[in-house]
Amino acid sequence: MFYEYETEVRSDTCNEWVYNTIIAKNHSIELLLGWSAVRITIAVSFPVILSFAVGLWYMKKTGDVQTAWTLASYIVTGVGGE
Repeated sequence: MFYEYETEVRSDTCNEWVYNTIIAKNHSIELLLGWSAVRITIAVSFPVILSFAVGLWYMKKTGDVQTAWTLASYIVTGVGGE
């Protein structure tokens, strides 16, 4: 199929190419999606570590434990809501 794409005369629209090379010849497109453990670990651990650091920093700076961990929980909740 790539050979056909390279050798075919360029048409005005992409739709014509898709129809002529894929649909008319009964080809199909397969999307392969997978999980990446590294990406999931980073995506989950970054907000948790950030909220923990903000909570500790705010607690040490002001001495207000309740507000510090309220701010930390807002960070994790805000990131999880996307």
